[in-house]
Amino acid sequence: MASTDDQFVLCMCDQRARHTTAVAFREVKSLLTYSTQGILFSSSLLPRVSALNFKFLLTVPSTDLMLLKKASCGRWVGRKLPQPPTTVGFLVPEDIQTSPELSPHAAESSGTAPRDTCPGDLVFFPQSSTWCGSFPRNETLDESPATILLAVAPGTEQLPDGCVGAQIIVFPEDGIHGFNFTRTSIYPFLDFMPSPQLVRWNPCLEPHRFNDTEVLQRLSCMAMKGEMFVVANLGTKQPCHSSNPGCPDDGRYQFNTNVVFSSNGTLVDRYRKHNLYFEAAFDTPLQVDHIVFDTPFAGKVGIFTCFDILFFDPAVSLLRDPEVKHIVYPTAWMNQLPLLAAIQIQSAFAIAFGINFLAANVHHPTLGMTGSGIHTPLQSFWYHDMESSRGHLITAKVARNPVGLVGSENTTTDTDISHSKFLKILASSPFCERDAQEVYCERDARWNLDAPPTFHSEMMYDNFTLVPVWGKEGYLRVCSNSLCCSLLYQRPALSRELYALGVFDGLHTVHGTYYVQVCALVKCGSLGFDSCGQEITEAAGVFDFHLWGNFSTSYIFPLLLTSGMTLQTPDRLGWENEHYFLRKSGLSSGLVTAALYGRLYERD
Repeated sequence: MASTDDQFVLCMCDQRARHTTAVAFREVKSLLTYSTQGILFSSSLLPRVSALNFKFLLTVPSTDLMLLKKASCGRWVGRKLPQPPTTVGFLVPEDIQTSPELSPHAAESSGTAPRDTCPGDLVFFPQSSTWCGSFPRNETLDESPATILLAVAPGTEQLPDGCVGAQIIVFPEDGIHGFNFTRTSIYPFLDFMPSPQLVRWNPCLEPHRFNDTEVLQRLSCMAMKGEMFVVANLGTKQPCHSSNPGCPDDGRYQFNTNVVFSSNGTLVDRYRKHNLYFEAAFDTPLQVDHIVFDTPFAGKVGIFTCFDILFFDPAVSLLRDPEVKHIVYPTAWMNQLPLLAAIQIQSAFAIAFGINFLAANVHHPTLGMTGSGIHTPLQSFWYHDMESSRGHLITAKVARNPVGLVGSENTTTDTDISHSKFLKILASSPFCERDAQEVYCERDARWNLDAPPTFHSEMMYDNFTLVPVWGKEGYLRVCSNSLCCSLLYQRPALSRELYALGVFDGLHTVHGTYYVQVCALVKCGSLGFDSCGQEITEAAGVFDFHLWGNFSTSYIFPLLLTSGMTLQTPDRLGWENEHYFLRKSGLSSGLVTAALYGRLYERD
């Protein structure tokens, strides 16, 4: 599938697309993570080896890899886990510490290693009777568990099936090295990262130019063989002198780094994550990287990582350049409902800035990490599955110059009425009057404006002020500090569910500090007021509604999530009468969350 002047093709990996070298790297490294616990090796901080003549192709699915254990005879053998490892950093059951003696024909019955391997060989194999290969025993291997990373024969790098014709592929954050590292334990798995601004380098063609660049070499070869841009995340290191301001005591910087390779394997650029999220293994760069790279198929593309999306630098500042129409976004995002599920914020960012947003999230349901997508201002292609351990490959063709939603109609019907017309209907009611800013109505007005009780409930660790949404139609208003939120709604039918309109205007201080203004229509967890703000994913209530507020910021992200973790696009949103509004009618499934999420970056 070739690109055209106005469209290009892209490919997204939700953690573990099958048959990819990058995925294989991640799984091998996650096994090595446990070396300090004596499960695989007795030592972890050992030197790397730059060249080994191994004949082994890591193309088995991640769920098929098995744990290695050294038996009493000296042979390294594998044993199936009670639940196969499906994610990086998996916990190993205690009963895996022992392994029974193998019979000469064990491979045929249990998928274990063939008997004719030499004592001490390291063997990888899937959960089947066919074994994939072995690492020859030698002194180098005995001393360096990190050499397992090199066990991919040159020229065997593969991109995921289904990416043929794509021009760019994005892999998740932490997808190579995994989780739960300390600064010391991650060090053997860090690549040296030269500055692309100072050095032009193709790691696949020049593998020996720099030491400790094995992962970069493999990614470069993937890009060159697949003839597409490759974006991936890995840990990198940079030596520093103690005289340099900010140089850590161990004499090196360690960064959470995104890298970009062109379709010929050349290192194009790097981005070092600035807004770290409890990542003790990594340092915050002394200066913010504002990285925009050029592509022949999409023009300028910006890049940042995970938690960066909630802050001005670098996420928003990149988009001050009007030529940046696309963002690539590796992430390891833990979903937090009702406002910050991964696909929610990804889609909202694309809509708010009128861009294409390419988000690859680690698929780790046990940690609440799932949800990747290719998001445009008008449409999203996403994957969210909390039940299965399998990742997913997302492909789509998107516009080179996306059309924004803000200020324009997405759908129009005979019954659609603009925000200002709704206000006029209220103002013209015999029971209502309007001053310069607001509409006031008596109790018996057409829109059932009996004053509902105001209550407080915790949502996203913040103390929201809420009012219940009762009846089939109505107008509600609730305020907090300087922000007032209004809701005008109609429902074709009532459901036995409680919904509430909530407002928060203040400093969020849990798992990060940042100032938000939020207007949110949410389904509550039960019929009790104290359940409003709980995490729910299923709903039956269908609304036609207008939601608006007098926000003090222009950075407002529209969140619209319906039952079963499905995304829907607003019909219309934008500014009118000094209020920002979101309108939606004709929902295809029950409403979980409709919200306007404002960020006041200057008040962080």
